[in-house]
Amino acid sequence: MELLTDFHWPGNVRELENEVEKTVVLTTNQDLITAEALSEKLKKGLRQIKIPLKQDSLKKMMDDIECRLLKQALEKNNWNQTRTAKTLGLSRQALIKKISKYSLK
Repeated sequence: MELLTDFHWPGNVRELENEVEKTVVLTTNQDLITAEALSEKLKKGLRQIKIPLKQDSLKKMMDDIECRLLKQALEKNNWNQTRTAKTLGLSRQALIKKISKYSLK
C-alpha cells in the first residue's frame, strides 16, 4: 500500500486504476498482493508490503484505494483543495466531486 500511496501518479487516478487492475489480474495469490506483483516503476525502493484482497468487487477496492490516496494528499496539503488538486493532477472541481463522493471531512 505504501508503494501505491507514495508514488507520484502523473496520469492521476486512471494510471492508478490501471496499475491495480493489472496487478489484481496477474497475481497468483488470491489472498493478497505483494509488492513484487507491481510494475517496475513502483518497485523502485521496494519494501516488503502486502495489500490484502477482500472479497469485494474490483470497483470497491479501487474506490477504497482512491479514497485513501485522496485523504492522504489532502492531509499532506493541510486540506488546501487547490494545492491538493494540483499535486494530484486534477482540476479543483474534480477534487471537490471526489471529496463529496467519499464523504471526506
